[in-house]
Amino acid sequence: LYIKGIKYNLSGVERGNIKSKGNFYKHKNKYFSIFKKDIKVLFRNTTFFIQCVLPAFLLPVIMIIMSVNSSGEIDTIISVESSILQFFSGITIIQFFLMMNYVSATSVSRDGIDEVNCLKSQPLNFLKVISVKVIPGILLGIINIVISIIFITKNFQFDLYSLITIFIIGFLLNVIQNYLQIMIDLKHPKLYWESEMSVVKQNINIFYSVLISFTMFIIVSIIAGIFMKYNLKNMDIFIIVLLLGLYGIIKVYLKKNANHLYQKLR
Repeated sequence: LYIKGIKYNLSGVERGNIKSKGNFYKHKNKYFSIFKKDIKVLFRNTTFFIQCVLPAFLLPVIMIIMSVNSSGEIDTIISVESSILQFFSGITIIQFFLMMNYVSATSVSRDGIDEVNCLKSQPLNFLKVISVKVIPGILLGIINIVISIIFITKNFQFDLYSLITIFIIGFLLNVIQNYLQIMIDLKHPKLYWESEMSVVKQNINIFYSVLISFTMFIIVSIIAGIFMKYNLKNMDIFIIVLLLGLYGIIKVYLKKNANHLYQKLR
């Protein structure tokens, strides 16, 4: 699919061929068409594949390969620490890998102004549009989480319950961060660009994406510190409830503002 994409000309899809876009969105399921188009752009466009998709795969794989010779040392160090620190270490690894996922942070910018105008001309529910456009980033994040779990399983001593809980928290972090990223891209999109490279390299939203991930890490760190200091229990349940609450706030906000966020794009 990637090799085929090197010869694939996306100029009509990405930048300016409104007629072809109009025909594209005449598909019976317009939301599936949006998802399908975003996936094709990410994997068939060489620049977007290298800049948005590849980094999220390479780092976790490299970390797993590097861990082959050092797993015994890591395992010895972690096994003597508290269960909260163990748990926090697992979340930290997942969050570190998720930080390399820039897909949703450029989801609107990658479309360009013509694509956005085409979407705005369609009778669409833009809350659904946003939910569809974060799916590629969420799917990539799930792959990151699975790779992270493999890394954690190889290098740390976790029981099955802890691994499942870490996966759930990682998934919630992944979903929330992708929604926050696309919200920022809707607020500060780079819709006018001359080359695909500038969509990523000259997009301030990439910095904001990393900042979001780092902020989420700081929040989890503070929670872990409080639970360790006061010897509290059920930190995992507390974090899950907190993240579900944050996700609910995001969905309520988007339900009220999704159409406005899209319609004001210029």
